[in-house]
Amino acid sequence: MKNVSTEIKNKTVNTLNVTTMKTKIHIMAVCLLSVVMVISCSKYEDDLVVDETMSQKSAQGDFEMQLMSTSSTVINIAPSSGYTSNSSVTIPAHKGMSAAVGGVIRARVLYRIGTSNSFRVEISKQDGGNFTTAGTALVRIKSTSGVVATGSSIALPLGQNKVETTITGSFGQGILHFYPMVESSTGTRYYAEPFLMYSVPMYNIKSSYTTGEEIGRTNDVIVKAAGTYLQGSGLSVQCTEFCNRYYVNVYNKSTAINSAGQIGNAKDWYGYASVKGLVQVPNGSAPRPGDILCMDNYPSASDKYGHVAIVIEVVNGTNGYIKIAQQNAGKVPLGVSNYDTRWEHAIGGQLSYNSSTKIITPPPGFKIQGLLRL
Repeated sequence: MKNVSTEIKNKTVNTLNVTTMKTKIHIMAVCLLSVVMVISCSKYEDDLVVDETMSQKSAQGDFEMQLMSTSSTVINIAPSSGYTSNSSVTIPAHKGMSAAVGGVIRARVLYRIGTSNSFRVEISKQDGGNFTTAGTALVRIKSTSGVVATGSSIALPLGQNKVETTITGSFGQGILHFYPMVESSTGTRYYAEPFLMYSVPMYNIKSSYTTGEEIGRTNDVIVKAAGTYLQGSGLSVQCTEFCNRYYVNVYNKSTAINSAGQIGNAKDWYGYASVKGLVQVPNGSAPRPGDILCMDNYPSASDKYGHVAIVIEVVNGTNGYIKIAQQNAGKVPLGVSNYDTRWEHAIGGQLSYNSSTKIITPPPGFKIQGLLRL
């Protein structure tokens, strides 16, 4: 099994190959018959209506977190060494909390505490300077306006240049973001890009599924099986349905395009940015966790309705990549040699990203339209 501190790009399949060895023989025959089909983000997504209020969804998100809590799952963290990605983006106010300023603080994991799912982390200023204003260092879960991780709050040590705290992952199959923050007594809030805590594998990988079943969670938001082989035309399992539900739960932000609650076909989301109250970020600008990746089919495909997904991790470098969470992308056959880097994974799908050019490489049959964010 891969060491828990290795980079996330090596985690999904290498650990899976060990943990599923006993069952792999029995399901291999079925898996080899599986065909990875083209995305089927249904043309009927224009009819998909947001059928719950944002307050209902938010309440559901809190309930979902209680359901997924467990102490039995082994949790890993990324990055396991070095600082989280640097971002100077200011995250707008949401969920009743003020904006969070990027580019000022940074954070890194110091060590795992024994064999537990707890990690000691360090928060410091990017310029290496001392803390000179009173405030609190803490870690928020899911977003910069999420709940404070239990036991993570600590008063800033004035005159010192770093502070340590502890975060603990306690959830089932899926991922959670942990945002290191400094909240000043003046009211200004600063954030570092999040740590990604994740289970291995990140979602329930098996030979076939039941439409609508839970296969994992992304920041406590359920990812559903779209069909037997993770594809289908049902309105409740589309890629757009997941992205809308994610934004409602994590940011209290609906992506509806009209008063009827319709959210539109995936290929139209990027063009609907202003209607949705989101900002367009062209491919060639740095992505960040929480962005909605928007794609259209190109040059031709049997399905002309595009695809959307949530960015969950950004790894920089000329061999960098992004990881995404999504519904209705299809099933990855277990026997393929590049299993762990396939983009279709429901949680942890991977696309190449060059941090020098800021270009995300699209999967076959698609073109990147851009990203949407708050």
